[in-house]
Amino acid sequence: RFFVHAVAIAIVVAAVICVIGGFVLLVMQSALSLQGHFDIYKQGARNVSEAVQRLVASVTGSMPKEVAEELSQIALTKSEVVLSAIVSEVLSNAWRFVLEFLMMALYIVFWLSTPMPVGSKMEELFKRYIVLKGCACLGYGICAGVLLHVLSVDMAPAFGVAAFLLSFVPEVG
Repeated sequence: RFFVHAVAIAIVVAAVICVIGGFVLLVMQSALSLQGHFDIYKQGARNVSEAVQRLVASVTGSMPKEVAEELSQIALTKSEVVLSAIVSEVLSNAWRFVLEFLMMALYIVFWLSTPMPVGSKMEELFKRYIVLKGCACLGYGICAGVLLHVLSVDMAPAFGVAAFLLSFVPEVG
């Protein structure tokens, strides 16, 4: 009985570590992909600045070309700084998330080591709730990830996994 209980704890801990590792890999891959496609974002920013220039020219009459180019260059520089800050913030928060997830795994290990006694009816009800909640959250995460992938969002898999994990928390999901 002790051996089976220890194996169950080891399986749960391994599963939690695999989920953490997978999430970290998805976030890092998505961040690197975002940095790799930065030229596409620059072109999009140029397209937006050209559209704004045309709009301003149609409203005010005309704008000197030098002023328009200087404004668009400033906007591109600022957007590059903001994007770099966002990527670094996501990566730094990913490590905090991993640490919190490891603390949760430690709590799960202690809880599984000495579980609280519960009646069999309550145990069945709790198991059913966890299974149904897990299926609903999995469906939500898959739908969110697929929708974002169809919309060509770079970090679609990471957002799908995040939607799956965060939907377990009622206040978040």
